[in-house]
Parts: sequence; C-alpha cells; structure tokens
Amino acid sequence: MYRYLVFSATYYYPGGGMEDCYLKSSSVDEVLEKLKSLTSETVPNEIYQIYDIENDLSLKYESVLNDCKLEESENENGITIYTPESIERFLNQVRKDLG
Repeated sequence: MYRYLVFSATYYYPGGGMEDCYLKSSSVDEVLEKLKSLTSETVPNEIYQIYDIENDLSLKYESVLNDCKLEESENENGITIYTPESIERFLNQVRKDLG
C-alpha cells in the first residue's frame, strides 16, 4: 500500500477525486520530485494536495491564497510560470510539513 497520494488541479477545471491524483508513493523524495515537476510546468496548477494515508493527514496548498508562497513571473514567451526560487521554498515547506 502507498503512504502518500499527490493531487493537483486548477480552480477553473478540477477533475475531481482520483482524476486529480498525479502520484501514489511511499517516498517523500518521490512526492517532492512530482511536486517540483508539477510546479515547473508551463501552465502550472493552482492547488496542490498531499494525503498521508498512514497518519490520516491532508496537506493542501493553494497558490491563489499564496499559502505555498509560489511567485509568478513570465518566461521568454510571455507565459506565466512559478519562479524557481519560490518552487524551492514550496518544496522545503512541504518537506517540513511531512516531517
């Protein structure tokens, strides 16, 4: 059985339930790597949620509320992305929250 489920969605088009599940894993490192991948996409999602099955703990981060401190900038093509520095801060916060 997996320990962590990683979900991600946008406000305007959430799939709902397991359709928003991007990873099932027992490794914190895999969770962090998937979050790094998801936040580095050209059009990143706005909601990130990790469910720790073992501890029945749900961690939810919403970029619109800025509780995950993801800062936006534009790339060379004028597309909004999250800055690499803010992605690292977010991953450090998740690492800390997962203990």
